[in-house]
Amino acid sequence: MTQGLFEDWFMNCFIPQVREYCLEKDIPFKILLLLDNAPGHPPHLGDLHPDVKCIFLPPNTIPVIEPMDQGSIATLKANYLQTTFAQAISAIDAESELTSRDFWKHYKILMCIKNIATAWEAVTTKCMNGIWKNCVKRYVNDFDGFDSEHC
Repeated sequence: MTQGLFEDWFMNCFIPQVREYCLEKDIPFKILLLLDNAPGHPPHLGDLHPDVKCIFLPPNTIPVIEPMDQGSIATLKANYLQTTFAQAISAIDAESELTSRDFWKHYKILMCIKNIATAWEAVTTKCMNGIWKNCVKRYVNDFDGFDSEHC
């Protein structure tokens, strides 16, 4: 993500969509946008619109307030890689003349999206509970579900 791309998104997507949302909900268009200090976030972002205030969070606060950074993204990536590499190995084993380079040449965006969906479905409730428990203990319990014989 570049600063130019983020600024384009901010002006041409974020602002119009949030303005429309505010109109639909009949609420004032006064927005506070919290951002981390990623290199792609322009420091002058708060100067681009008078009704949008941007606050950059201090370094190292994201893992505390964004529980998704505490494990589910790593689990998702691991599941995605496992699924994708299993497909590559299976394709190469099934077709003796197919190389890994050939597999990647034919790896399409649709395949990628399907693999991401499969990887996300493999992120367990237990994993998500463990992540959220760090932030909101009173809303997360260790309930694993009912046994199939009780359903």
